[in-house]
Amino acid sequence: MPIRDMGYQPYEGELLPHRGRFWTIARRVLQQAWAARSVKLTLLASLFPMVACGAVMYIQLKVKTIAGQHIKMDLDDADQLIFILYYWCQIWFAFGLGQRVGAPAIADDVRTGAFSFYFSRPVSRAHYVIGKIMPVALLVGVASTLPAVLLVLFRLSLATDGADAWVALKLLASTVALTPFYLGLMAALPVCLGSLSSKSRAVQFIWAGVFFFSWIMGEGIATASEEPTVALLSLPTNLLLIAQHLYGMPLKFDLPLYYPAGVLAGVIALAVWLLMRRLERVEIFT
Repeated sequence: MPIRDMGYQPYEGELLPHRGRFWTIARRVLQQAWAARSVKLTLLASLFPMVACGAVMYIQLKVKTIAGQHIKMDLDDADQLIFILYYWCQIWFAFGLGQRVGAPAIADDVRTGAFSFYFSRPVSRAHYVIGKIMPVALLVGVASTLPAVLLVLFRLSLATDGADAWVALKLLASTVALTPFYLGLMAALPVCLGSLSSKSRAVQFIWAGVFFFSWIMGEGIATASEEPTVALLSLPTNLLLIAQHLYGMPLKFDLPLYYPAGVLAGVIALAVWLLMRRLERVEIFT
């Protein structure tokens, strides 16, 4: 069959800007995640604790207003429901999404050899990492941060005076300050662990083991030895201590804020660095 030279045919269409090339990868991750029924059910179920906490908050504030300010409302205080919701309730939905969507995000590429597809185009390692982490962080944020923020805004709408509104605004600032640590642990870390194996199921078990084993060992040894610094070995406990500092809650272990914040930030940064080093083995065309 003869080969017909059609000459140079210029591309006609919209060119994707260099800074936005990660979005192509991120969109693919979101499409695959949204196709799973378990992800949709998890996102839907994550709204129920917010509704329950909002109802309790409304009732408590009304009772407190009617009965008088002299009533002491300790752990069931409406303001502390924000902390309870964000950490103790939503962390399980965040963990489930991180395991379901984050852990296989890179492991599936290792298994299928999709790196040659991605990196045969002008995509850098940074584009790839952002494109993988960002959609997982978005889903985790919708299941955890969004309900907490909505509950804070509901608390703000119930404010009776300027001082009450200022308390709600401080709660909003605490929630925003906690979010980078929250998403880094529950989204970025499982994605980075995905580069350790080509089997997504194995990576899911690794992430669950790291999360729960560090939790049990860190808190267990710290409690038994009465040495609070050992609790820093526990990833969830580091997040808990940061949340307790930000929300003004009693500390489970008497440690300054920069201890758990530094450990958690260091672990997340180390995981991203190791992922970047793993990607250096892939031939990249830029």
